[in-house]
Order: sequence, then C-alpha cells, then structure tokens
Amino acid sequence: MPVSGLQRVDHHHHHHHNSVFDDWIPLYTGIKSEGSSAGMSTSIPEVLVHADTPATDAKLAVAAEEKTVSSQESVPVDELQVGSKAKPKQLKITASNGWQVLAKVSATGSRKKRVKREDSGSPALANGGNASGMYTQPTKRAGTRGKLAVLLSLPVDILFEVFGHLAPLDLLRLSRTNKAFRRELLHKSATSLWKESFVKAYRDGAPPCPEDLSLVFWANLLYEPHCHNCLAPGVRSIEWVLRIRLCVKCAKLLLISEKKFRPWVELDRTVKECLSFEKRERDGTGFCLKKDRDDAFEAIKREPENTAQRDKMKSVVREREEHAKVCREWAERLLEARETELSILRAERQTFIEEHLCALGYEEEFSFLEEVINRPGRNLLMPPIEELKRFYEHEEVKVAKPITERIWNNRVKAIMVSYMEEVKAYRLANDRKTLLNARRNEAASAWTKWLRMESQVKRYPPSAFLPTVQDFVDDASVQSLINAADDVEVFTFETFKPVLDSYHTTIETWQKNQSRKLFDLVDSNTIWALGVWKDHRAWGPPPWDKLDWMEAAVLTFKCTERGGSVHDTVQIIDDPTAPWSRSHYGSKPPTMAGGYDGHAPPTEEEHEPMWFPEFLHHGCCKLRHRTVDEMQNPLYNEYAIVNRLRIDRLSRLTLRRDKWSGAERLVFDDKASDVVKKILKASGLSVKTKVGELDKIDPRLVCLKCTYGGKCDGERRVTVRTWRNSVKHALSVHWGSSSVQFERISDEDAKEARRLEAAEYFRRYQKEPRPLVRRFRCLLCRDSRHEEQGLPMAGLIRHIETVHALHSSDVTQPEAEGTIYTKEALGVAPIQPLAVQMVPKAGYPPTVNESESTYY
Repeated sequence: MPVSGLQRVDHHHHHHHNSVFDDWIPLYTGIKSEGSSAGMSTSIPEVLVHADTPATDAKLAVAAEEKTVSSQESVPVDELQVGSKAKPKQLKITASNGWQVLAKVSATGSRKKRVKREDSGSPALANGGNASGMYTQPTKRAGTRGKLAVLLSLPVDILFEVFGHLAPLDLLRLSRTNKAFRRELLHKSATSLWKESFVKAYRDGAPPCPEDLSLVFWANLLYEPHCHNCLAPGVRSIEWVLRIRLCVKCAKLLLISEKKFRPWVELDRTVKECLSFEKRERDGTGFCLKKDRDDAFEAIKREPENTAQRDKMKSVVREREEHAKVCREWAERLLEARETELSILRAERQTFIEEHLCALGYEEEFSFLEEVINRPGRNLLMPPIEELKRFYEHEEVKVAKPITERIWNNRVKAIMVSYMEEVKAYRLANDRKTLLNARRNEAASAWTKWLRMESQVKRYPPSAFLPTVQDFVDDASVQSLINAADDVEVFTFETFKPVLDSYHTTIETWQKNQSRKLFDLVDSNTIWALGVWKDHRAWGPPPWDKLDWMEAAVLTFKCTERGGSVHDTVQIIDDPTAPWSRSHYGSKPPTMAGGYDGHAPPTEEEHEPMWFPEFLHHGCCKLRHRTVDEMQNPLYNEYAIVNRLRIDRLSRLTLRRDKWSGAERLVFDDKASDVVKKILKASGLSVKTKVGELDKIDPRLVCLKCTYGGKCDGERRVTVRTWRNSVKHALSVHWGSSSVQFERISDEDAKEARRLEAAEYFRRYQKEPRPLVRRFRCLLCRDSRHEEQGLPMAGLIRHIETVHALHSSDVTQPEAEGTIYTKEALGVAPIQPLAVQMVPKAGYPPTVNESESTYY
C-alpha cells in the first residue's frame, strides 16, 4: 500500500520553525489516541502547546510511525485511525460457511451476548469458527468515527488545495482534529495556506493581523471564544489592546489596575507610560497584564538610561491603541450583523408559530393578545396574571433558532397549544368582565339620569343624604341584572327603570342604616344631654329613623383620613392667637376663600370639627384613591372615576367614587362637642340648639382662659370670635382643655364686632382681600365623573355648554336654580371672618334654665 501524503517523513520537521508559528495555541480535547484499540479512545487534556518546542515535535511525529496493512488483509477503510495498530486478520465468509454463522447469530439474538454453544463435533465451530475451521471476528456496524482517515490518504497538494477554501476558524479547528492535521497545518509550509484563508476574511472587514503576531494566533484571538489562560468556553469579550481573551476569574488574577501605579514614584510613572492599558467601559479605568508590568519594570530597571528602549515601548503602545480601535469597530459591526441575523430568525420563528396556531383556530386569542396583553392599558382587561407571558416573550417564540415542520410537530406544537389554551381561558374571563363592566357603566348612567329627572330633584334636593352611585351599583337588585347571562340583550335605562321606580324604599332603609351607624359613634353623655336614649325599646321609635337628630350643634365629627390632606371643611381662615407657625403658614396672609396662599396642610394637632351637614357630604366618606390596577386600566369601572373632585390638593385625578363610609372614616369629636356645650351655656341657649339656629343667631364670644378669667367690663381689650372660630381656638390653642370658658358679648357689641371684621383684613395687611367668588354646583353632573368641585357663574355656563350641550340662557332662567345648579356648598362649612380686638362693654347674661344644664 503506498504511503499517503500525510505519512511522509519531513526531515526538517524537527528543526526550528519560522516566527509565524512561534505563539501559543491551544490543543483541544477529543483527539484520538494512537494506542487505542477496538474503537476505544483516550482524550488528551486541554493544554497550551508551543508549536516549535522539541517535545511537541516528538509528540506530533508519533503519527508517522504507523504500521502498514497487508494487501491480503480485509480492513474497512472507515475503521482506520491515525497511528493505530493493524487489527487481527479477518477471514472471509463464503457461501459455504455463512449460513452457519447466520443461524448462530439468529439463535443468540445478539452478536455480543455470550451463550453456551452446542458441540458440533468440530473444535473450530465450538470456538466460534466457520465450517472451514477458520476463526471469524463478529462484524461491527459502520460508525462515524474515523471517517477523516480517508483524507489522510490524499496527497498534500490536493489537501492544501481543499483547505485553501476554508475560513481561518475552520482551519484552526481542523488543526485540532488530530495530530496529523496539526503537524501539517502548523508547519511553516502551510503559511501560504493561512494567508490565503485570511484573504476572504479581510475582504469581509476583519482587522489585519499585527506584524508581531502569527496568523494562527490571530485567528485564535478573533474567532475562538475561550479563555486564553484556563480555556474556559464562552468568553465573548476581547481585550484588544492586550490581545487576549480572559474569563472573569482569570482577569482578576492576571490583570492589574492602573490605579496600582504610584504617581509620586518616578519609576511607576515611567513604566505606566510604556504599557498598554485596556479601558473599562463602566468607569474608564485601565488594566494591563501583570506579566507585561513585571517585564517593563525589569527592562527599565536594567537599563534606566536607555531612552531609545522607552521610546520604542511607547511607540508600540500607540500602535496597539490605534489597531485596537480598528478591531473594536470590526467587533461592533460583527455584533450588529449577528443581532440582525438573530432578529430575522426570531421573526421567522414567531411568524411560523403564529401562522400554525391561527390554522388551529386561535385567531381571536391573537387579537386579544395584540390589543390587551401586548399593549396594556388600551382596552379593559382583568388584573394581569404574572404567569401569563406575552406571546413574543414565550420561550419557544423568542429563541433565535430555525423551526421546521418536524420540530413543530414533535415538540413545539404541544407547548404552544397549552399556552394558547391559557390565553383562551383568560380571554373568555376578560370578555365576561368587560361585559359586566359595560353593564355597570350603564347602571351608573341610569342612576345619574334618574337623579336629574324633575320629580326626583323635587323629592331629593341637592342637600339630601343619598346613596352614592357605587352604593346603587352594588345593590342586590341591581347586581342581579348586571350578573345575568351573556346572551341577555344590551342594557339601557329602561332595563334599570323598574328597579329605580321602587328604589325610594331602598333609599329610606339605607338612610336609617347609616344614621344608626353614626348614632353609635356618639358618646353617652351627649346622648343623655340631647334626651335621646340608646335603649329605645321602652321609649318609642329609635331616633335614627329620621336625620333631624344629627342637626344638633353639639354633634361634631372629625375625619380620620388626615395624612396631611387639606379637607374642604375649613371653618377658620385666621386666628391671631393660634400658633400658625406649626402649620408652616408663615407670614403669608390668608385668603377670604378659606385657604392659605402657602397651601400648607394642617398638622395632627389642629382639629377640623364638622357639623351637620358637612360630615354627611365630606369627600373622604364617598371618595377614595384608585388602586394601582385601576390606575393602569382607566376603563375599569369608568363610571366611578372623578376628574374634578378632590379630598386634598394632590388627589385630583387619582380618585374614584366609593360606597358611603362615614361610619368608618369619621369619629365623634368629644372635645369639640364639650366646647360647643360651653358656648351654648354662655350664650343662654339650649343644648338641643341646631347648627342652623346657632348660625342664624351668630353670637360673638370671648375666651375667658385667654383673659385669665377677666370678663368683659367695658375697659379690657379682648379678642372676639364667632362661635365656630371659638371652637377651633379652644382646640388649637388650649388643646380642648376642660377649663376653657366663654362669655358672650352683647348684641350691640356684636354688631360693632361685625363692622370691625369687615375692615380687619385691610388693617392687618394693608390691602384689600381677594374678592369672594360665589361658587355653584352643577346638578346635572351629580354622582357622575364630570362633577365639579365648585364653579363661578362664568365657569358654570361654560361647563353647561360643553358637557351638557345646553345654552347659556338655560342657566340664567330663574327656575334653573335647584334644577340645573345649586348655591349650596355641600361638605363645606361657612367661611368665617377674622378675629378682631375690641373693648366690649358688658357680657351677655345667660338665660338657660338650670334644669336644662344639669349635665354641665
């Protein structure tokens, strides 16, 4: 058998090679050992082998010591291994003995299984021989290993002609296939082969190989993603200035930061100028190889006066940095091209899967995914499920791998069908929720339309205590209509009209229930003072059957939802004795509209007592902040969203209507109630006096605690306040002390006090107050999302024209008040004047009977 091209002996192979291959190159695992037999192989560990070392040449020359196979031996070509020994002689099976071997194989069921053979009378047959007495080895099935052995029989010129069409990475990996290829491809005679391989790479934009590096090393650096120190795979980043790939672990061991160089040491500064540093993108810190640093230190220490050497090193640094820029640009282009390729693969895979799923009947699910899940917030949807992924984020869709019909049918189809079934269940549930939401919106619209009817406006004036729109929607009779089957016809006002026509009884029951809850908040002393008993069984009907018991001035409530919010229950705009600095009002003057220019919220110590009917219409009792899910899905319960109402100065667009919850948001203010009792006693009024009656009397009072007990005698200058201001003064200044007492000034002095109050603002701030603007509320928007906080007449007319499509003349008609708008400020107490300093002549004598004041 003739000797193949790769089996030739090169007498110069063990000599020193050219510098083209004088670099370290990795020798990978998977090389078959020359001493292997019977298909067994031993893997050579991954080590870095230098191409020009004698030890390596000796190892690579082992492959040349192959035994030739006799021409009489029948050895399959695909079982040849480089450097392997010849196998034992195989005897030819002929027609005369083949049937016997076949019968034995069929009987045993496996050629490798040992069975007891029958004695055929022939030793040869007993030992596995054929009829002629010759021993035959069991045949092996042809495998894939050893197929490259055919290439080894080709001449070198033909091999190089074939290899010349390979890319540098292919050549590099081919050289690691076995020792024979490695010996030839790393020989100096293969230099032209590597150059020819890089020609096409250069045309594709690959950076040129530096003159001080071999093409083999350059190919390894450019294309092989492994660590050059520990051979760890998957290292994608290249330190172009340092010309090395390092994993994270090896980078910590082999690199050193430029910060380690001491700037105050001249040697460190000199060495730093002669080294190449790879800049880190995160903070721009440079790193160099510790070996390069040590070599530079030794070279400069050895010849400290050799400036030419240092200039050459600096020149090398500049050349490396310039070359590194070109390499980075190439790497970025390569990365962009790869990303484009992967994007195309993902798009093709996504289109393939989507088309096949649509063919299975999931078109509606894809429409749902497109409109709801892939674009959240566009349509109404259920609260999102974390486990339900978007279609393009599914593992089987986003992977950048080609897909075929076989892959689809074998694995992907079952996974994606299961996913689409989850989407289908989610879509059906969402469709149901969308339908219910539309019905709730229609129910809310029917409620507001019903309230605008002339008959209902007369029966329920603007100040009436009514359920909210959320109370109506959550009512059992309304919910029975909303939760009807999906096939029920479209809901309209006529659908809910039967429920609304009989809703008067429900409203009365609701009022009694809420009245009972508020009644339970009042303390027993106040109940006793009012002559109302909690145990009503022996005293007739319960007091909460009607709402008039709430009108007593001693019934004061305060909101628990403080949190720094500014409620619409401002009773006081100024008090010269109050510690306003605690509220951060500073020196800014107050406004006449009940607020402050600084817009600072009251502190926890400053009370905001509420009387009838403010606490019934307080914003916190019927509004709440929307949740995160409601904010993300603006169409969810759209009927409940309000755009113009607020409970503080920051919650204008984040509120929604809620069920009336005064019993949960309000508490009885016993301190304020005690102060009112003292004011009523000082004014000579009954404890049962109502808020409206006390406002009509409008007494002026003096705090005797501030005068240290001194009463009005016509000589002492004191501060005079209204009864609401007096309550706030006692709570804010005296902390609701039980020792606070009041004295009512005479009616003549009260008339003079009102005159001084009108001029007090100008006296303090030397300017006229901002004119008080009358605010109006639109009754057509009651309980709707367009309801306004309060508008001047010009704003009300504009609102009526734009929102309700009415003419301005409709608003100016006399009958418009009470039907289209109202002047009543629901939930807001009357604005109080400024406190004044004066010298009242004498106090007002109390006229209340002692029998009515035994509880004091």
